[in-house]
Formats: sequence, C-alpha cells, structure tokens
Amino acid sequence: MKDIYVPVILFFCCMFLLSILSCTPEIQIKAERGELDLSSWDFEKNGIVELDGEWEFYWKEILYSNDFKQATVEKTPDYRHVPSLWNTYRIHTGVLPVTGYATYRLFLTLPDSHRLYAFKIYDQSTAYRLYIYGKYIMGNGKVGKTKEESIPVWRSTMSVFMPESTTIEIILHISNFHFNKPGFWKSISFGPDKQIIAMDMQSKAWVYLVLGIYLAIGTYHLVLFFLGKKDKATLFFGFFCLIFIIRSVFTDERIALSLFPWINWHAGLLGEILSVYYLVIFFILFLKALYPEEMISWINRIIIIISVIISLILLFTPSILINVIHSYYLIIILFVIIYAIIVLLFASIRKRTGAIFLFIGFLLFSVTIFYDILVSQFIINLNFLAPLGILFFIFTEFTLYVKFIKAEDELREREKELLHAEKLASLGTLIAGVAHEINNPNASIYMTTSTLSTIWKDLIPQLDEFAEKEGNFTIGNLSYTAFKEAIPVSLNRIKKNSKRIEEIVKDLKDYAKKDESNQDNKVNINNVINSSLRLLDNLIKKSTGKLELDLMEHLPPVQGNAQRLEQVIINIIQNACHALEDKQKGIFISTGFNEAAKKVIISIMDEGIGMDKKTLKQIYDPFFTTKRLKGGTGLGMAVTSRIVKDHGGELMITSRPGKGTTVEILLNSFL
Repeated sequence: MKDIYVPVILFFCCMFLLSILSCTPEIQIKAERGELDLSSWDFEKNGIVELDGEWEFYWKEILYSNDFKQATVEKTPDYRHVPSLWNTYRIHTGVLPVTGYATYRLFLTLPDSHRLYAFKIYDQSTAYRLYIYGKYIMGNGKVGKTKEESIPVWRSTMSVFMPESTTIEIILHISNFHFNKPGFWKSISFGPDKQIIAMDMQSKAWVYLVLGIYLAIGTYHLVLFFLGKKDKATLFFGFFCLIFIIRSVFTDERIALSLFPWINWHAGLLGEILSVYYLVIFFILFLKALYPEEMISWINRIIIIISVIISLILLFTPSILINVIHSYYLIIILFVIIYAIIVLLFASIRKRTGAIFLFIGFLLFSVTIFYDILVSQFIINLNFLAPLGILFFIFTEFTLYVKFIKAEDELREREKELLHAEKLASLGTLIAGVAHEINNPNASIYMTTSTLSTIWKDLIPQLDEFAEKEGNFTIGNLSYTAFKEAIPVSLNRIKKNSKRIEEIVKDLKDYAKKDESNQDNKVNINNVINSSLRLLDNLIKKSTGKLELDLMEHLPPVQGNAQRLEQVIINIIQNACHALEDKQKGIFISTGFNEAAKKVIISIMDEGIGMDKKTLKQIYDPFFTTKRLKGGTGLGMAVTSRIVKDHGGELMITSRPGKGTTVEILLNSFL
C-alpha cells in the first residue's frame, strides 16, 4: 500500500502547480474615463486583455451609436468601474436599485485594424447586447425596459469581428429584472481571434475534462454499490459526484445552457443553487458512513433538515429573491466546512482508514468552496475554480480505494479465521474418534490390572508358604522379597495411569465438544482450572519447574459456559508457558472472590519476557501474534477477550518487558 503514496503526492503537487499557473494574472491595463488605449499593446507577448476599468454609464437609458452622433444624449457621461454591480453605484437620488437597465460605452484603440479580433463574455446579469460601430455583435436574452419586455439568459458566448479602423466604439446594453445581482458583473475578454478562440477552447475542454472525471467517478461508485459492495459511503459519494456535475454544468461556462438553449433561465438558476443544498446533504451522509464515531448525530440531522427545508422553499420563491435567501445559507456551508475539518482531523488523529488523504483533499476543496462563494457573491471578479476542487474527488477516491483494500484484507483474514474454525471442528471430530479408540484398550488395561491385583492377593499366601519351605527364591532376576514389594506398586501405578488417561480423554472430549450457547450454567472455576492444567500437563512440564496454585476453597460458582471458560484458561496458560525463557521461571495461578462486587477473580501470572506498550495495545487484534514462526495464529487473545465479554466479565492485562505478565479475569458469581 505504501508504494501508492508517492505517485499520489506527486500528482497532488503537479495539480497544485497547475492551479497556481492557471490563476496567475497576466499583465493588464485598465480603461480610464471611457477609453482604453491598446495601440502599443503586444498581444502575442502580453496576452489577451480584460476590458476592465472606467466605462461610460447611462442609467435608465438604451442608447445607440447614432444617439451619440446626433447629440441626443443630453447629460454628461457618468464613469463607473467595471466589472461591478450597479446596485453598488450611488447617484444624486441615492443607491441604484437592483432592477433596471443601463447603457455602457467604451472607446478602444487597437494596435492595427488589419486582423480579426474577438470578444469572450461569460454572461452579464441578466440580459445584454453588445454593439460595435452601431452593429449588433453578440448578446444573451432580450434587453428590455420592463420585466415583461426582458428575457433573462446566462450563456458563455464568443464573437469574432473585423475592425473598420483602429478606434472602435463598444456599446453594451444590460437589463435586469430577475436577479438580485445586477449589471456588468463579468469581465469581457478581448484579443486576436486565434488567442480568444484558443482560450475559449481550453476553458471548455478543461470543463468537459473535469465533468468527465466527475461522471466516471460517480458512475463507478454507484455501479460498485448496486453490484454488491453495499457500502453506504460508496453510494453517497456516487450521488455527491453526480450532483456536483449538475452544479458544474450550470456555472462558469454554463455548459448546460449552451448545449440546451431551451432550458428555462429560472430552471438553470435553481439547478445551480439547489445543487449546493444536496451536495451538503450527501457530503454529510458520506462522512457519517465513513467515520460514524467522529460525526455527531444531532448536528448531522440539523444540517440535513435545514438544507431540505430551504431547498423546498426556494422552489416556490421568485427568482429575484432566490439568491437573497441562498446568501444566508452560506453561513451553514461555512459551518459544515469547519465541522467537516474537525471530523476529518479527529479521524486522522485516530488513524481511521484513509482519513489523512481525505483530510488533505477536503482542505483543498475548502479553498475552492471559499473561492467560489466569493465569486458567486461578486466579491472577486474571477471564474469558478476547478483545478484544486477536483483533487478532493481524487483524494476521496483514494480514501475509498484504501477502504476497499482494507475490507478485502479483512475478508481474507475472516476466511482464514473460518478455515481455522473448520480445522478446530475437524479436530473435535478427530479427538472424539481417537478418544473412543483410546478408551476401549484403556478400559481393558484397567480391568486386567484389577483382575491381576485380585489374583496377586490370592497368590501371596501360597508364595509365602513356598518361600518358608524352600527359602528366598528368584523370579525374573528379582528375589522373592523384592518381587513381593514391586508387584503391588506396579499394578497400582498401571491403574493410576489408566485413570489419568481416562481423565485426559474426558477433558479432551469436553474441550472438543460442540459449543453450547447456554451461558447460564453454574461453573466451578477451580474445576475448570484443574481440567485445563491436566490438558496442558506436558506443555507445563516442558516450560517450567515451578507451577504454584492458590485456589480458594468454597469458591462461589460463576455464571457461564464451562467449555468456553476452559478455552480462556487454556489460552492464557499456553501464552504464559510460551513467554518463559527457562524452567526456573514460574507460573502462579490463584482464584479469589470480591464480596462487594460479587465477582470471582482469576489471576494468572508468569515470570516471562513480558510485553511493551505497543504489543500490549495490539494483543486483542485478530491474527496479531509475536509467535508466528512458532505456529501462533494470533487468534488466542482475540477469542479469549470475546468469550470474557460474552460472559459479562472483565479482562485486564498488565505487563512490562522483562518483568512478566499478569492476567486478571473478573466473572459474575452465581450468588
């Protein structure tokens, strides 16, 4: 997995540099008092020009070139800096209203008049018409003096023309009766036709590329979800990407309105604004699906409810008020950004899957959100920012990819665990069969030994009588006296070992017996410990010469399942044996009872190598083991912990390197 980090970071750096270069301002000059002199401007060297600066402004006037030539314009020009909103202008009657119409005029001096030039206009609010030499060149919608006469349209347009002289007169009519942000609000790009066309193609190509990436990522995750990977984070992120496409096609280059000119302007406005609300909703759902422990449920609900309510209200709101209401929702967006950053920061600190990548991506995405808010509120005069925003989707895709990889790894580990469980089940069947085969000859041995003991008792008087007559004789290289003492001892030893075999077989059968879910039985913990020690007798003898037991007499029974608790004791004693470095180190097992808490206490302490803090933190993780080369599976403590929790008990482990380990188990008594 780590080898993926490097290309991701390199990609991030490249995209970041690209975004910086794409936003680097070119050398610009500004219009002054309605004139812009480009006679010495080198377009090839300095690039295209934004026609910003002071334009002549005529409020409540729709003027044409002839009106100026015939001197029908009575008042002196009012110069206003563009791009800007005219409701920020102040005249003798006060601040201009949102609704109205106006004429803007600029004289442009060109370096030559023997080449084609072009204009690129993203849009003006909410309808405009541009004239050169009194001739209509380009426009959007229908400019009118009333709301009924006006038709609002937002669309990115470009127009090429051949100048008649080095000085051209540009007249721009703008009317607005439908939106709360009126006027000459976007810069007009001007330059040689080839440069403007190239800029227009690059801008549109980039938008289409970004949309293609959004579409591919969104569709991929939806398909992934519906084909079987039922991960809600995948579903919500897929919808988030598709909604972001809706947002993107109605902003900046206005792709949707250019491709489908029949789309109603009001519908386009709703598509641009309402998409923000559902982006917020699906983003909250996405984060909650990824990091539920870091998210706060009541905050999530409030954000989603507010977003749904306001989006429904906007459906029935007049277009001129939509952005007014939406402006207040921007406070919610800023809160969501801060909330998401805090959530992702905590998720990163807690080392949640992919959180650090999503955190970096969202920080970059937050920059684009702040930037786009400033653009949408016309605080800055630039286009919507995409290069950095797309990194969020790429980093998120990587986060989900890491999550999928981890899920696949966990699945493989679960398969191993299942295989191990199947082996244990097979082992149980094998033990049951072997136990049966052992029990039969062992029973025969015990019965035969008992018979021989009876025969020996009956034979002793006759042998004694024979010894008195014949003297001490030899049997099997032993004198009769030694033989008489050895036989009873040997027979008793055979019977004792046969009994021991019987107990071991019984313990094995109990251990391998199918686990019963009933955990309400009365269990004598001392008996469980003794049974476990018998099963582990060989391992204990190999590991230590010092095993000390301190089992409390009359210990109250615990509530649970004897077989499962035996598995707990066996796992812990096995670990203790494996931790001992030599046979001089000991294992100490004790039981006790806490009267106040009504808890039975089991303590198993070893003088082994101990564990450091890092190992101690991982000891309960499935398949984590420090004895992999010795055949350890890493399931012992994970299973042990789960069994103790199932019994409503507590498992506490203290350990220090070189100082041994102490395991304490607290179980509910049956009192």
